Formats: sequence, structure tokens, C-alpha cells
Amino acid sequence: LLQSLKESGSLPTETEQALLAQYTGWGNTAVYKEAAAELESLLAEKELNALKASMLNAHYTSLDIIQAIWAGVEQVFAGSMDTLHFLDPSAGIGHFRSLEPEGFRDKSRWQEVELEPLTAEILAHLHPQKEGHSQIFAGGFEQAPVQSDQFDLVISNIPFGNYPVVDHKIKDMRLKGSIHDYFLCKAVEVTAPGGLIALITSRYTLDKKDSYIRRWVARRAELLGAVRLPQNTFQKNAGTQVVTDVLFLRKRDLPLSAEATLPDWVETEKVLLENQDGESHSVQVNRIFTLHPDRALGQAILIRGMYAPNEYSL
Repeated sequence: LLQSLKESGSLPTETEQALLAQYTGWGNTAVYKEAAAELESLLAEKELNALKASMLNAHYTSLDIIQAIWAGVEQVFAGSMDTLHFLDPSAGIGHFRSLEPEGFRDKSRWQEVELEPLTAEILAHLHPQKEGHSQIFAGGFEQAPVQSDQFDLVISNIPFGNYPVVDHKIKDMRLKGSIHDYFLCKAVEVTAPGGLIALITSRYTLDKKDSYIRRWVARRAELLGAVRLPQNTFQKNAGTQVVTDVLFLRKRDLPLSAEATLPDWVETEKVLLENQDGESHSVQVNRIFTLHPDRALGQAILIRGMYAPNEYSL
């Protein structure tokens, strides 16, 4: 359908938009293997290589999770509002914008960023660009035309992985050492004072022993809330099992001083958990979940993971 629309130059009908909206990317590698031969016959080599490169992070968000995040945003955006500038830095086909609550739609101006070219084309068909109203950037967040203190809301399911991002505008190498840290810090940077950041990120943002990123963020943004989602949250629509956190932050008017006392959530502590054999081992868990265990939606256990025999899970 996408190729047909490109050849004809026509806009998609509502029925065709509904079909395009079913696209979920190829993060589910088992599904990709079933379709590989057909895709090779449909796509140019450059398109296919870009699609393959996206597999690590093409994990699209369940619609009920997006609706729940918007419900949280609505609680914070109280009262009358003028024009609002929203950003999704890892938009996929734009589910966050598609599910935007009715009360925001007359006031919001959107910028959506999507790295994978075919996905960005689908996004452009679902959310046609309109000057001053809607802008789509086909490329990486590090290349997007965004500025510091620009947006009232940054909302997204950001990519996660232990690999760096090249962004020459950010001099502090530690802010771009892993892609989820980079997206979080960049989101804080481009949010206006008083604005909101609502992101799904890897649990390692909060749980890793090194607290540098959390301290950097805490000086610039107040954590309003955090919810930990169980590993099967994205299993149905993305074919992935990973523990993730939803973070709600508000950008501070001014960064805290170096001498300021930082909140508990910048630190982790060791917690003893049992694995499936009944053996106890310690893992690093953020204090927000040790002090408020109800914010983790499930029972914490240890499982045999991809990289370790005793990996934290819910």
C-alpha cells in the first residue's frame, strides 16, 4: 500500500490509513523471518537494510499503555492552556499523537521524529504535515531541528540499549553513552521550564549502579512519578520481553546547585530476591521501588535472562 501511494502520489483514504496504522515494525524477529522473502522482493536494498537496522528498537507501544500515560499527563496539565508544543522523539507511526486527548488537539503543535525511513513515510501518511501545526523529521533525534527549552511536553517510548549516540552538540560524553540515557537527557534539555517529560525507558535508567545520569536529570527536573511495567507488557504487539519504567518529570525553572540535596530516586540499593530454584541473590534496584514497592506492577523475581543467570524481572 505504501508503494502504491508513492507511485500514485495520492493521499490515503480513511480505509487505507486504518490499514497503515496496523504496522508494528519488525522488532519481533520471529515475524520478520516469516516475511523476509516477501520483503526482499518488495524493498530496495537500502530500504531493507534500514529496516533490519531498526529491529533492535522497533517495539511499538500498546495502545492501553499510551492511553494511561496520557491520563497521567492530563492530570498535570490542569486549567486553561494556550498553544502547546509537543514532541515525540521516537514516534514510530505516531500512536502517541493519534491517541492525544481531545482537550489538547486544538491547542497542540506537534513535531514527530522517526529514524527508520519506511516507518517515517507511513507516519507522514497518517499525520500529514501542516506548516505551523505538524512537522515530521525523518532521521535520528540527534539530527532533529530541536532547541533547548522548546517543548511543553516530550512524550515517547524511547529506544533502549547499551550503545552510544553521536551528537556533537552534547559535549558531556556520559550523557550519550547509552541510547536511552541520551534520549532522556536530550528530552529534558529541549523541554521548556515547567514543561513535562513522559517517557517509557529501560529499567536500567533507574536501576544501574552508576547514578551520574540520574543526578544530572534530578538537578534539572523533578520526578513526579514512576511506574514499573512487567516484562510481558510489550509481548503481544512487539514480541519482546523487557522490564520498563514509565517516568513523569517536570522541568525545573532553574537547575539545582551542586550543593543541593537530591531526592532518593537518584540512588539504588541491593535487594535480595529469589530465583526459580529458590536461591537468593542480590540485585541493584532503585530506591523509589524499595520505598514504594506498589509502583512496580508485579512481583519481583530473578530469571535466567539473555545476559545473566539471575536477572531482575517482574
